[in-house]
Amino acid sequence: MFTIIASAVCLASSVNIVSQTYVPSGLIKKTGLMAFAPIKTSSESKGIKVKPTDLKNPSYGSIAYGGKSFGVIIDKQSDEVVRLYVDTNGDEDLTKDEVKLAPKKRGTKTFLDGVAKVNIGMPENATVEITIDPKAALAYCAPDFGFDLQVTLDGKKMKGLVLGYPSKQNPVILDLNQDGDVLNDLDDAMPLDEPFNYTGTTYIFKSEAGKLSLATSDQKVEKVATASEIAKQAALFKSTLDWNTNYKTALDLSEKTGKPILIDFTGSDWCGWCIKLKNEVFKTTKFEEWAKKNVILLELDYPQNKPQSDEIKAQNKELAKKFQIKGYPTILFIDSKEKVLGTYGYDKGGPDVWTKKADDMIKKGS
Repeated sequence: MFTIIASAVCLASSVNIVSQTYVPSGLIKKTGLMAFAPIKTSSESKGIKVKPTDLKNPSYGSIAYGGKSFGVIIDKQSDEVVRLYVDTNGDEDLTKDEVKLAPKKRGTKTFLDGVAKVNIGMPENATVEITIDPKAALAYCAPDFGFDLQVTLDGKKMKGLVLGYPSKQNPVILDLNQDGDVLNDLDDAMPLDEPFNYTGTTYIFKSEAGKLSLATSDQKVEKVATASEIAKQAALFKSTLDWNTNYKTALDLSEKTGKPILIDFTGSDWCGWCIKLKNEVFKTTKFEEWAKKNVILLELDYPQNKPQSDEIKAQNKELAKKFQIKGYPTILFIDSKEKVLGTYGYDKGGPDVWTKKADDMIKKGS
């Protein structure tokens, strides 16, 4: 382990020490998060001096971590066979840098997954997960490395982590409820340079050359409940809504009532943002009142462990394909003729913000 003790002067009233311990791998399994970002590719092999001699249909790109760039070659030999090369040591010679790929099922599609260990200047190389859609030859990368953190908020010492290299794209996650498990606080991730208040004081995280600082912010924001506090409230909430699971039934109800259908494409037992949407919006009195008045509800679930009938599985698979669903949660508003009126998902601000934007989408799309 490699530990950095960092603080920095910024535009705020006081600065606190942040202890960072480098973790070269294992954070995807620890957190359950795969923060995939697309790898942009083209026909130009910029930054690659030496290529494998047996390439058939290559495209070229790069991934960047810790201020360093690493060349990537994706050689699509067929719809099923793809070869991947990553310049892990940054020498621009990829002849010995092939990454082994293995098939991985996600939803209705099969991807090819591989692991690259890149030299970002730390004591151990940083592990990066790469996944490829072989038919489309699209590739994505996600950091499996990062930093364990120790900080103090209002006198309370807390553990935390950053998945990947500290940046605006990789927020800080703190153990706000101090139960010793950062996983329970994933939904309270704090982006860099944005003020936050969970303890009564407004703080802000900043980063310079990968070193984090935590300071009290001059821009004050109201204290908000943590995700675990909201989840406890949601668990006690007694819903009176009738969520349909049959598509044809929802269409018939829509035609009879003239109301649009709200379709919730969700992963109820694995998708963190789906659970967050349900806890913060769907399990509230405000949403229930709005939904009963304005929409027909349809839940299309894609669970990993929850049992479903073969009929529901087949229906949901077909509808995900029909509406070209790319991720979860996806909220579609459609009319009884299956015209899409709007597309939504998770949004900050609770039921007031969510229902107002939903109303605007429905009116605009009608």
